[in-house]
Amino acid sequence: MEEEGCRPTLITYNVILNVYGKMGMPWNKIRALVESEVFQEMKLAGFVPDKVTYNALLDVYGKSRQTKEAMEVLKDMEFDGFSPSIVSYNSLISAYARDGLLERQQP
Repeated sequence: MEEEGCRPTLITYNVILNVYGKMGMPWNKIRALVESEVFQEMKLAGFVPDKVTYNALLDVYGKSRQTKEAMEVLKDMEFDGFSPSIVSYNSLISAYARDGLLERQQP
């Protein structure tokens, strides 16, 4: 993109995270992208992660069965002043269910 003269925006980074999660990209590639590339580039470009970014990251971690990392994202989100939304909680619930960490209660 940058070679063509297009500067990425915050939305660009949010879409990248979302697409990789939906593609089922291998976890090691998503993690490398998130940890070293996307967030670093985003911050270097002067962007601060917003609620959409955090929710996309929660979703990616959840789909990759990385519930511990997803909870860390939630903590970072709250620390940065963003209140979790229904989207945030749905991503976490799905992550825990996918990982078998929710037990069904019998009446």
